[in-house]
Amino acid sequence: MRPDPTTLALFVAAVEEGTIAAAAVSTRLSELEDQLGTRLLRPSNKAIEATAAGVALLGLARGVLHALDEAVAQMGEYSSGVRGATSAPEGFGARTGPRRAFAGRIQAQRLAVK
Repeated sequence: MRPDPTTLALFVAAVEEGTIAAAAVSTRLSELEDQLGTRLLRPSNKAIEATAAGVALLGLARGVLHALDEAVAQMGEYSSGVRGATSAPEGFGARTGPRRAFAGRIQAQRLAVK
């Protein structure tokens, strides 16, 4: 079973803040430790600290969460029309003017005209 993104985000927040704010969060983090088969957090005098395994997971979890944020952002560009693909039939440029003229009217960050 894989850790879910919400649990990873809770883990990152707990390490960064040095505290676990709620019992439900504590339960999820305990379940995460059980899933991975290792301790990730240990209490210290005034806060919690990441174990060596926790430090390793912290870097990985940040990367996973960043990748998920990037995926959502890119999909948003498709849904808003900023990204996408279109095609034209053979001979399109000969009948209606150059493809580059058409491309100039398209508002996009990147456009490849072949």
